[in-house]
Amino acid sequence: MKLKYFLMSLFLLFLSHINFNSLQAQELDTLFNQLNRTQIDFMIIKDPFIKFSIEGRSDDTLYFRLKKLSIKYLVFDICKNTRNEIQVFDTKHIIAIYHDTTRDYLDLNMGRSSDVYTFVFNNRNYYCIIAGGTGLFNSGSFQRTRFFILIDVTDKKNVLFYEIWTRNRSIFSIGDFNNDGVLDFLQLTGDLEDGPTKIIPHTIVNDKLVPMLKDEKEYYIIIKERENGKIEIIEKRWF
Repeated sequence: MKLKYFLMSLFLLFLSHINFNSLQAQELDTLFNQLNRTQIDFMIIKDPFIKFSIEGRSDDTLYFRLKKLSIKYLVFDICKNTRNEIQVFDTKHIIAIYHDTTRDYLDLNMGRSSDVYTFVFNNRNYYCIIAGGTGLFNSGSFQRTRFFILIDVTDKKNVLFYEIWTRNRSIFSIGDFNNDGVLDFLQLTGDLEDGPTKIIPHTIVNDKLVPMLKDEKEYYIIIKERENGKIEIIEKRWF
């Protein structure tokens, strides 16, 4: 009987943790939407990945291909010191290749559970992949990290890739937060359950995502989570 109550308690604790995380995600979505100056219609691509094999490759190497899109992911065994690779195709011809710069921290092996979106901003066409974070030893810190990979496919002769890490998976991290017509990204730098954490806005400069600066100082917002799960801004240097 004691075991039964113990297991029930664990189950209820698990459900409360799920509900708490869900509330936190909703709160972040709301905050990011309030900060955004431009509405962007994000369209999620359902079940985007198909697993496939390539002749001559070993069985312990995984490959995933986006359904109905000309983008392919080659996912290599990180223990063999290989690199993840994204290939963009125009029909059957490769027009761009991207190698992740995160070494073993970007986990495209989670491809089947990753989120993929498409959207248009300022007449430019993007895909966004939100991939899981991991490490060789699967530490909790890496597992909570998310990598956003933005692919600008507006010009097939010049496909652009942008990669940035954050500690949440909200697609509303993407927007135009200073109303200058340039795509921006909000990077959450820590876990709210660990205490106050900083949001740093990034923007595209010379085809790279870089922190926004004023007088050589970063813009930022520091937020904390209340006991009821609501998010409060406690300090900011904003636009």
